Amino acid sequence: HGKIVLDASSEDLAKEHETVLLRVKGGDMAKLKAIPGFQSESASGEAVELKFALTAEKAPELVRAAVASGADVCEVVHDKLDLESLFIKLTSTGETNVRIDSF
Repeated sequence: HGKIVLDASSEDLAKEHETVLLRVKGGDMAKLKAIPGFQSESASGEAVELKFALTAEKAPELVRAAVASGADVCEVVHDKLDLESLFIKLTSTGETNVRIDSF
């Protein structure tokens, strides 16, 4: 019953909603933003926070690319949206008759 808003395995759902936040100082911002998975940029004091849609396994590769661009890496944070938060995000459209099928 209800409208299916998503149909995927819980493993696939988790991977699709993982991010890596990179806090850097300096570096070539154009090169950093050209890294596959780049999503957004925001100022954080003297540093810049860059958000990437990447899994934790890709974080070392991301750090190497940032250093190669001339950036000083200050912090790396991996974030994974838990399934409950994902459900709330996907079903908070106002519809009351939705479901997520996961196997």
